[in-house]
Amino acid sequence: MQRKHKKYKPNKRLRNLIFLIICIIIIYLIVYFIPKNYNFKYKINGFEVLEKYNKDDKLYTFVITKKKKKYEFISDKDYTPNRKLIKKIEEYKNENTSCIVIDSEELNNSIYCLKNNKMVDYHLTNIIPKKYINKNKSKKIEYKDIKLNLVDNKTYFVWNYTKLYKLNDKEKISVFKKDVYNINLNVIIDKYLVMADYDQEYNFNKFKIVNLKNNKIEEFELDYEISFDSRIIGTHKNSFYLIDNKNKKEYEINIKKKRIEIISNGKYGKIIKNNKFEKIKLNKIISDNLEFDKNNNYLWNIKNETLYLKQKGIKNDIKVSNKKVKNIVYQNNYECYYIVDDILYKYSFEYGEEKVLEYFELNFNFKNMIYVYE
Repeated sequence: MQRKHKKYKPNKRLRNLIFLIICIIIIYLIVYFIPKNYNFKYKINGFEVLEKYNKDDKLYTFVITKKKKKYEFISDKDYTPNRKLIKKIEEYKNENTSCIVIDSEELNNSIYCLKNNKMVDYHLTNIIPKKYINKNKSKKIEYKDIKLNLVDNKTYFVWNYTKLYKLNDKEKISVFKKDVYNINLNVIIDKYLVMADYDQEYNFNKFKIVNLKNNKIEEFELDYEISFDSRIIGTHKNSFYLIDNKNKKEYEINIKKKRIEIISNGKYGKIIKNNKFEKIKLNKIISDNLEFDKNNNYLWNIKNETLYLKQKGIKNDIKVSNKKVKNIVYQNNYECYYIVDDILYKYSFEYGEEKVLEYFELNFNFKNMIYVYE
């Protein structure tokens, strides 16, 4: 007669203990990796470093000081539970300029400079060793007397009064029947360039929608007559927002749904401030030329024809060009495109200032003449 072997059953206490240990480990990992506000001070290579993290802004701030020199900058790299993110600092200087090269994987830019105690881009100095300076490759394209020095993978369009020139592909896209010298009412939403119908006079009831990928044009007819004395004040998701100054109305135009709606209510319209819509008097929006907040961590602006980079939460701006800048064409967090004389330049952290496009007509007309699509 064979004996029946009993199946082994783990001890209940042991199972509970294992479960408890697993729960503790999971909770520890969650607590360890969840973003937290912190201030952390340390010294490295003779520099004092103040390292901060703001979990609401998802932003690092660094203040590096040595004697009377102070370098302030931010980084929006992903949060890490580690502290003391800067591993090494090298210093280079001459009579009125000093620069630091930082060894860290958590920075958007690793080189910062002071000239006469004011922040300047390191490409405007001549003291950084060549091993730290990156050179970019480019491709030259010429079309319709426009010279394009293609330094990235973006697509460039130039307005030629009735049509768009798509420089990358050497194509033209006819839009209007008559010459339009300044397209004030235009905006890029996703892959679409939207323009008011400038073939009409005084008022319009139609938008032209240019697909920047396939060059096709659609027309979006409106239920309203809108004055050309209008202004686009911002975008949100698939919509842009337009103020009709003459008729004192605010419209939301949703491009994806091809829907237009009057969103002003009596005396009030609305704009985005601090990441949320706020009700504002229409007269104030019109008279003060109010626009939606640009809540970027990096913002580019022109002061006295000089281009500066403003970092969120940092008082002192960084000078990034010595040229006389007429107009900013396009900007994102890490790049800025701007016009000097008849040339479009691009600035980026990695390569500094680069010549992108040359077009003689920019000497005379430069607003709303160039569109950068990425």
